[in-house]
Amino acid sequence: MAIIRALPIEDLKVTARIHLVRNLPSYVRDLVFDVRLQGKVTETEIETLARDASKHCFFENTLAKTMTIVTEVKLNGEKLLTLNRNPEEESTVSSKVAGSLPPS
Repeated sequence: MAIIRALPIEDLKVTARIHLVRNLPSYVRDLVFDVRLQGKVTETEIETLARDASKHCFFENTLAKTMTIVTEVKLNGEKLLTLNRNPEEESTVSSKVAGSLPPS
């Protein structure tokens, strides 16, 4: 999506972490994506990109039906956005962008 939109992203790193419940029955409690971007791109462009990528991700859309998925986005070293998806609802936990977009 970033390539199609010609966004000047110089570096992108994604780390995925899971939190386990080890009591019986054992299960995965949640999944956290830590997304770090570097580049001369606006906060609004990255927030829109993050929301669209979340909406179009087969993996995330499938898992969000059974567990909480958190996406934490940092732009140029600063926390920009946290998206929270769970089986009950999807909402923005926090956003640095003024007038941020509503969840869709």
